[in-house]
Amino acid sequence: MLSQPTVSKALKQMAVDNYIVRDGTRGPIKLVRSAALLDRVERSYVGPKVTSRLIGKPKDGQEIGTRLRKHAETHGVRLVITGLGSAVYHTAMAGPTRLLVYVDRLAPFAEGDILAPTVAFPSVELIETSDVRVYFDVRDDGVTRWSSPLQTYLELTRGGPREQETAAELRRALLRPLEMGS
Repeated sequence: MLSQPTVSKALKQMAVDNYIVRDGTRGPIKLVRSAALLDRVERSYVGPKVTSRLIGKPKDGQEIGTRLRKHAETHGVRLVITGLGSAVYHTAMAGPTRLLVYVDRLAPFAEGDILAPTVAFPSVELIETSDVRVYFDVRDDGVTRWSSPLQTYLELTRGGPREQETAAELRRALLRPLEMGS
């Protein structure tokens, strides 16, 4: 959770850098250089620190996404599809062959009856990270918790040519409503 002084300091710096304009200290904030701000966020982006991984395939033939979510909720684990995995939700890009999922605790899945660890043709990869950025502004469609459009964009920019092309598409979608509001 961000503290009020941290937010105030960030807003002041964004005003100094001319990304926003503000009418007084309590007045409305207007984003004036959205593309430049997104460029800065992209340049400074460092992926989440990963502490562990569990790679496997479902122990039974049931739909794995729903089972993972229910298991996470039962054990109080934060869970969200990675940005790369969420590209299918935010863009027209086909998803990765392996379901990529961030969790803040891996232990409940390692001891559970959901995944069978394997290196031979795995279909699921659970990635343990406590980095709060990956759990921020998730999109929940009632079945799946997808990474935010910004997290998805940032992860796509670090991928290969196909991912970068999709990132450019998502960038336009992220900026369009901001530019229309100008």
